[in-house]
Amino acid sequence: MLESQKREKEDSDERNAIQSGEDHWHFEGVGVQDQYRWRRKYGGLSVSESRRLKDLEKENSRLKRLLAERDIEIDVMKDQLSKN
Repeated sequence: MLESQKREKEDSDERNAIQSGEDHWHFEGVGVQDQYRWRRKYGGLSVSESRRLKDLEKENSRLKRLLAERDIEIDVMKDQLSKN
């Protein structure tokens, strides 16, 4: 088999894998459990809802970080007051 024919067959196999749903996930290196987790989390959401969810998760992460920093500052102040 010529090299170009071999390459065409491989490309055809890849296109077929992409066209079928589950094979597409596998082709991209996404595991089955990841697929189910993603579908459970985002399956019924529209694009705008998923963007909003992503923004809320980002804001929640930022607020948690601020709270943790504040707690550390409070602990430091308590340590300084107890030394005096």
